[in-house]
Amino acid sequence: MESFSNYKENLRLGFPSDDACSLQQLASGSTTLDLWADWQFVQNEIHHTSNPYGFFLERTPVGAGTITGTVYHQNHPIQTFVFTQSGQCVLQRLETPKHVHPARIVNGSINLKTGEIKFSWYGKPQKAYFVVSYEYSLECQP
Repeated sequence: MESFSNYKENLRLGFPSDDACSLQQLASGSTTLDLWADWQFVQNEIHHTSNPYGFFLERTPVGAGTITGTVYHQNHPIQTFVFTQSGQCVLQRLETPKHVHPARIVNGSINLKTGEIKFSWYGKPQKAYFVVSYEYSLECQP
């Protein structure tokens, strides 16, 4: 275990221009010391897509167990989804008597590194859009 004085000597203060990871404060060597939050929350990221079978989140890598969203058709929410810590997609249909959508998502998957979300549908999905909230890491990725 390194002492505090080692951390103090290796800690870079500020945002040096030669630091490729300028979003965080780093300690040199095998130990990192981050003075800032490692994770950032994204709320209500909207994905209007011509491909209702999948899309990519804008920020990556994504935190496991932090992804939640709603699927809309013609401005009506038709389904919610949550990706659990283990990556399982939990789905809930949202329907009103005035708006019943014939298609629904039956399964989903997430690639945390790339932010790719894929869905399998029952029935033919019509134009849909997605509103997603999640956390992503601010740490530099190799």
